[in-house]
Amino acid sequence: MTSRNHGQTNCPFLQRLIEFPALTNIITVYMLCCYKLIADTMDKNDCVSGALRPQDNSGHSGIVVAHCRIKRMRHRGYPDDQQSFPTTLTEPSHTMPTTPMPTRGSGDLSQVYGDDWSDKEVFLQATGLHKDSNPSNPRHVLIYWVNAALSGGFEVWDITQLETHGHWHQYHYPNALKVNTKERSRNQTMSLGIFTSEQREQLLELAADVEYDQVTTESRTWMRNLLAKMAEEKLISHKLFNTIREDVPLPSA
Repeated sequence: MTSRNHGQTNCPFLQRLIEFPALTNIITVYMLCCYKLIADTMDKNDCVSGALRPQDNSGHSGIVVAHCRIKRMRHRGYPDDQQSFPTTLTEPSHTMPTTPMPTRGSGDLSQVYGDDWSDKEVFLQATGLHKDSNPSNPRHVLIYWVNAALSGGFEVWDITQLETHGHWHQYHYPNALKVNTKERSRNQTMSLGIFTSEQREQLLELAADVEYDQVTTESRTWMRNLLAKMAEEKLISHKLFNTIREDVPLPSA
């Protein structure tokens, strides 16, 4: 029985690598370049192509959707991951930009009950059951869809709104909140239609682009501007937009 010499192998290709270390380095560099090219391509396309789309509708599927959202927010100058979103609310100062970076909503549950890839009905809600023409008591308006149904008559709503904090306002993202389902019967609720996951992503992109002043802009004005963008992008019809403007009512441009 012959002994195998150290540094030798029965595989001709591996033997070549052992004999010529420079060849090993060339192959390593080539593989790293290929990996970088594939990673860059996925970074651009995975949120659009659905390549990372989960096969089930469990709550954990929202992690992938959240990843896509964060990359889109990153392109707008926001932090790279949800953990880095500011959570402390700071009142506006003269040195702050007109439209500040969004902060995570207080009580946000998006990391546990995230959005998924299913089609969902999207709603607009206005405070109270009837419109109030009193300018000193404007109705708060928000857009939401349901991420999860919980026990005890509660749901997790993915909410898009300009939230009021005393005398100033803030757009929060992410903002998935636990809500009592009775809020539907306590407030006026209007359906915006069935949205695909891609359309909901587009809605969030438009919301992030709505400019506002933290002191002077109130929720109805912000929502009017968002709905106008949605009508332009054909997420809702111009007829529905005008109906909402009358029913809430929303201020004129």
